Amino acid sequence: MAGRCSTPAGVSTSMVSRRIEALEQGLGSTLFRRNFDRYELNQSGQSLKRPAEQAETSLKILERSAREGEARIQIVKGHLLELLNERADQLES
Repeated sequence: MAGRCSTPAGVSTSMVSRRIEALEQGLGSTLFRRNFDRYELNQSGQSLKRPAEQAETSLKILERSAREGEARIQIVKGHLLELLNERADQLES
């Protein structure tokens, strides 16, 4: 999956790059092949894509529920990173 980096207003491409680097360092695994003007998911990145999308969907549902008063949520910083780390460890095995 290739493509140019698309950033929301007010977010620089250098900030996105730094965040990707921090994520990769936290996981201890490279997720992208870097080209001149784009990032492409490598095999490790592809294997984490679906779990990351599922986690994002779950977090959106939880946030919506919290706003609607159905649940109170406390998201521990780094929880998603821990889940991704577990998956990365499985890849390395």
